[in-house]
Amino acid sequence: MKKNYLFILLSLLMMFVFIPNVKAASTIKWGDTINEEGDLTDSAYYLGNNITCKVNTTDSLYMLGNSVITEGNSEYILAIGSSVSMKGNVVKTAYALGPDVTIESTIGKDLFVAGKTVKIDGPVTGDVYVGGQDVVINSTINGNVYAAAKTIKLTSSAVVTGKILYNNNVKIEKDDKAQTGSADTYYVNTNAYSLLNSFNSTMFAYLNMLVIGLILLYYFPAIFKKIDNATKDNSVKAVVMNMLDGLLALIVIPIVAAILMIFQFGIATGVLGLILSGLVMYLSSLVTAWVISNYINKLKIFKVENKYLTYALALFLIYILRLVPVVGVIVVVLAVLYGYGICIHLVLKKS
Repeated sequence: MKKNYLFILLSLLMMFVFIPNVKAASTIKWGDTINEEGDLTDSAYYLGNNITCKVNTTDSLYMLGNSVITEGNSEYILAIGSSVSMKGNVVKTAYALGPDVTIESTIGKDLFVAGKTVKIDGPVTGDVYVGGQDVVINSTINGNVYAAAKTIKLTSSAVVTGKILYNNNVKIEKDDKAQTGSADTYYVNTNAYSLLNSFNSTMFAYLNMLVIGLILLYYFPAIFKKIDNATKDNSVKAVVMNMLDGLLALIVIPIVAAILMIFQFGIATGVLGLILSGLVMYLSSLVTAWVISNYINKLKIFKVENKYLTYALALFLIYILRLVPVVGVIVVVLAVLYGYGICIHLVLKKS
């Protein structure tokens, strides 16, 4: 089953790697609320908070948001959000990730889906790879089902013509009218669930930070221009100095705030300083991702330069590396220190 976990993870990862390599004719939209419909002949990319997509395309659809609803037709589809509802027809393969995922689409080939609660209501011609806590199958699947879950429910409408492979400690709820092929189990320990939960939590944190970043980009583009100006020197020395400044600020600011809060006149200032410091620390990885995205664009790795999509990729790389033991800790620390140091430079320059 480790292979199946990796298959789901790598498939989703590869879709993100392909996002920046877009055609010039691709439709790209982002914002807080996106409502799209109509017919396209190219791929479409939507990034936002609430996304409702009724687009029909002969190419692929990519959606990343908080609430994602798809009702159109496409060749391939990738939908990631806190709540994902997928309808319409997918000619080939569908990918979905989120805490609450409902698949009502007709899938022409395979389905890759991961989440906390996963409900499959639409027919799937190929295989289904699913990971989650609670999985409900309420449709016809003409291939095999590879599942990692705590509970799997096969309703009276469930038809699986192939085999079902699931973990040995899963709770199966099978209706008497459900039709399935052969079933087999595999042994899994708690580490597998821990890995899946860590991956889901990391992706949701990434999603939240991405949405925050896109909103800031939309309403405060001048801030990012200042970041660009402050990071024109991307030499090793400049990067290290930014990190050291960030480390120094993280040490000094709490100490100064604590001293101020000793005195009655300084309580408000001290508390405000701690709040602002915490906010900057929270957003520091966003700043670091923006700088990395600019560096990626300068290298001209991809066919078409799009700063928003390369920002999404850079932030994704930071968050996915957090899953790697030891390396993840180092990445988080360096990203925070570097981003914090840049923010301190901007504040001091403004002063």
